[in-house]
Amino acid sequence: MKVNQLSQKKDLWEDWVLFKKTDFTNPALQLKKQGASFKNDQYGEFTYRPSYSSPPSMQEFCEAVINGAIKRYQMGLYKGEYQYYIELQNCLHEFIKLLNFKSEILVEVFQSITNINLSKEQCPNIVVPCASCHMYIYVNFHCNRCFSAFYCDKTCMKNHKSKHDQECGQLIKLTPTIIYPLQVEIHCGGDLGENVEIYYQHEQRITLKYCGQKFFSNLFKILLKNRWLKNNGYSVSENNEKNCIQLTYKKDEYGLNSKSQQNLEEEGEKQNQEQPNANQQNVRQQNQQSEKNKENSSQTEEELFLKMPCIQEMRVIFLNQGAILQDIIKETYDLYTHYIHIYYYPI
Repeated sequence: MKVNQLSQKKDLWEDWVLFKKTDFTNPALQLKKQGASFKNDQYGEFTYRPSYSSPPSMQEFCEAVINGAIKRYQMGLYKGEYQYYIELQNCLHEFIKLLNFKSEILVEVFQSITNINLSKEQCPNIVVPCASCHMYIYVNFHCNRCFSAFYCDKTCMKNHKSKHDQECGQLIKLTPTIIYPLQVEIHCGGDLGENVEIYYQHEQRITLKYCGQKFFSNLFKILLKNRWLKNNGYSVSENNEKNCIQLTYKKDEYGLNSKSQQNLEEEGEKQNQEQPNANQQNVRQQNQQSEKNKENSSQTEEELFLKMPCIQEMRVIFLNQGAILQDIIKETYDLYTHYIHIYYYPI
């Protein structure tokens, strides 16, 4: 019975650890799972978005992952400061591996958000003051009970033992503040087209149902203020019948949103004014369209729906609030294929 209880406690803490190291996964896979599957040549723009319709930049994604770890730490979802520091350190290391040519900017972004000291190395590590001699050290040697006191070695640990024993019991965390995480689902693909639906599963628990209602009210306000959704023709609404939030992509009669139609009209006027160059422009447009068609044909349906800019925008919003993507399920009904992103949401 004791072994089962210990395993259950470990599982409760592991639900909120993003960069897990097990036989089935590692930090690199976990980061790619959250959405960091961009190529360096495709993503030269690190700090900004190339256009209003582009997905979040790599810096926004990096900041979202860091903010999520800080949010979970503030909510008491880490067993101690050691797990919190290791989570942030793995985050920094994995982003440096992914974008080595932006390592200096990554370190600046990390320190500006966390206010945590780093060692001056090619791959920086977090350093904290020793509880005994106050010298800055790595977080490897720590108290195995509270995971919140760090030491240089065993001698410093012995010298500080009498003082630390008085506060160690108060720092020990037995279970996370959120035992049952709220399961949130983002539905895309299939007959939804470019629309997105967001649900929550309360599993017949009153507390989770209350958390889900609170989650919906907060998320609805956030999505209404989101500039990217407004600029790209998405309308946000609550569907009481389905008990979900709907992101509906507005299209006009020609299947284009208002901004894209205006751009096409402006291009048409310019072409009428510049008649001698009209044939050359048409040839260029045809070549560009053929290249786009080749790219779209090479991409599978799964890649198109999982890499939708709207889905990537929702990932950044969820990561900023401390949510962790647990799994992506592919379901097929009749002729339609739906993709369901399952998140553990801390609320």
